[in-house]
Amino acid sequence: MVSSNSRRARAGRKRQRRMRTADNDLSPAQWLEIKEVWGGCAYCGRSGVPLQRDCVQPLSVGGRYTVGNIVPACRSCNASKCNAEVTGWMRRKGLDEEAFLRRLRDVMTPTPDLADVDSPDHPDPVEPEAPRG
Repeated sequence: MVSSNSRRARAGRKRQRRMRTADNDLSPAQWLEIKEVWGGCAYCGRSGVPLQRDCVQPLSVGGRYTVGNIVPACRSCNASKCNAEVTGWMRRKGLDEEAFLRRLRDVMTPTPDLADVDSPDHPDPVEPEAPRG
């Protein structure tokens, strides 16, 4: 049992080192907004449970606590995923990987504001044809 505790302690220290050296720029306000947008666990969809920050790309492989890499996860999904690659883990768990990736894309794609409507990159609105007669 002693070796288990020391392994756990070493793993904890290693994680803390990764956290200190990573460029983590997620603010508390951004985290609240992410939780609100997802409305529950990003993986299994459970709502009404405490949600934890989960890195889609794990810290152990270069992920960071940033808006583009964090999703809300229930305790069960977060613990189960651990440091696994998200799509492989979802397949093993029998979760809907395609739906998650579509939702992630939709959540991460900013919606255009009114200020962007006149920008050169924004297409002109299609005007309806005038009625004939």
